Amino acid sequence: PYSTFVIGSGTVDGIKAGAYVVSAPRVAIGRVVEAGAHTALVGLFSAPDKETEVMIGKVRAMYRGRGDGNGVVVVPRGAAVAEGDAAVLPGHPFAIGFVGAIQSKPEDAEATVLVRVPANLPSLSFVYVVPE
Repeated sequence: PYSTFVIGSGTVDGIKAGAYVVSAPRVAIGRVVEAGAHTALVGLFSAPDKETEVMIGKVRAMYRGRGDGNGVVVVPRGAAVAEGDAAVLPGHPFAIGFVGAIQSKPEDAEATVLVRVPANLPSLSFVYVVPE
């Protein structure tokens, strides 16, 4: 399916469903959805319409995937969020992306925060799997 990929490790290597899949130190791109004996299916956080709770600074919000390593977070306008801030999984050391831009209009009560994964997902040749 779209926004998934298969890795060449599975349960015989200790891989379990729910494990975090990391592309770089402290940057999680998804989680193991299913694990077979020698392969595992990974679902990306940036999958279209997938929602994941994140913290950006002290702001807790829902990240909604848009595909291709992109996602959005809606925050109250004026929230302490800046370009370059990490969107972090609460209670974990992993970011799932970084703020690339913030869009808002003066008449809106909310701002749209564009979040991008700092990796070219289609070109990844290896990932790290971290137990849940």
